[in-house]
Amino acid sequence: MCRTIVGVSANLCPVDPEGTNPFGYIEVTITPDEAVNNGGKWRIQGEEAWRESGTYAAVPGGKEYTVEFLEAAGYTTPAVQKKTPAAGKVEKVTGTYVVKSE
Repeated sequence: MCRTIVGVSANLCPVDPEGTNPFGYIEVTITPDEAVNNGGKWRIQGEEAWRESGTYAAVPGGKEYTVEFLEAAGYTTPAVQKKTPAAGKVEKVTGTYVVKSE
């Protein structure tokens, strides 16, 4: 599933394998599955809506974006990650939640 940030057309998804458009893509996978089941999600800093694991965001290429993660019950939230996708390319991000110690 592909969702976009403000000002970017959803028609650009899925990823253009030929690299002919000016947009880059950020794909985020969240682990473990239990953290996803407990509410783990992601978004690009500044967005309102949270995204599901395994989804893409189409963004203007060549700019830096900060990926942030939503708290998941019982888990430590992953640190933010900065990515700069090139036009027509995918930057993959993995957000790994860790079970909180009691």
